[in-house]
Amino acid sequence: MPGTFNMLTAKNNLFKIDMKKLENRTVFITGGLSGIGKACALAAAGEGANLAIADLKSDEGLKAMEEIKSENSKAIFIACDVSRFTDTQTAIEKTVSTFGSLDVALNNAGIVAIGFLQIALIFEMLKFYFG
Repeated sequence: MPGTFNMLTAKNNLFKIDMKKLENRTVFITGGLSGIGKACALAAAGEGANLAIADLKSDEGLKAMEEIKSENSKAIFIACDVSRFTDTQTAIEKTVSTFGSLDVALNNAGIVAIGFLQIALIFEMLKFYFG
């Protein structure tokens, strides 16, 4: 069982203390409803963290949130597009107002931006292969 510490090495292990590593700590995870972010959220939930998941709202994401909440009922979902500063600021403010602190921030969400240079390179590549 994660977070269990054997105080004595007695034959029957009667003396155990449950030490959850993140109990009474607040963890804020962006992009926490899929992939690596979800795995981190489940791990933090299992360790007893106050958990705030900031991600885009989707049906798949809401199912993932149900899974996370089944592991730890203290987890909350905050709809957030990290490419928008105000969304991110609001998500952090909600986390602090809900739990009273923010101890760990896992900035897992990614933003993909295709700039002019990448578009030009893609165009040249297409021209090379397809004339």
